[in-house]
Amino acid sequence: MLKALALCLSFLSVYAFAGVELENGDNSQEANMCIDAVLDESFEFNAKNEKISCNGMAIKNFAKKYRPRMLEATETKVVVYQLEATSEDKETQLCIAAAGGRQKLISLARALNYDDYNKVKCNGKGINEFVKDLRK
Repeated sequence: MLKALALCLSFLSVYAFAGVELENGDNSQEANMCIDAVLDESFEFNAKNEKISCNGMAIKNFAKKYRPRMLEATETKVVVYQLEATSEDKETQLCIAAAGGRQKLISLARALNYDDYNKVKCNGKGINEFVKDLRK
């Protein structure tokens, strides 16, 4: 039986600056820290906060991805979330990897010898639909 991944998306805090709107999607301190890492150019990365994952990416990579977008003219909304695994099974690991991008998913599926990851269910949805919903 495939186990679901617990994900709570209660849209609370919203941070907007120039072309990017960052929204805390799960009201976690970690998501707030991810947002701070993007908005505050003087944010200091250290051993404690470098372990934080922002939308499936390391906090440094998340900041590198979204800081340049602050200067873009077009509006972009980014919901920031912290995924929490409710089990250690392969399917849960694949769901979390998928949130970090297709390459992470493919790499982990190969490492786990998991051939047909497209049949994995994440929170009751197919893995591709799950990821699509996260990116809305």
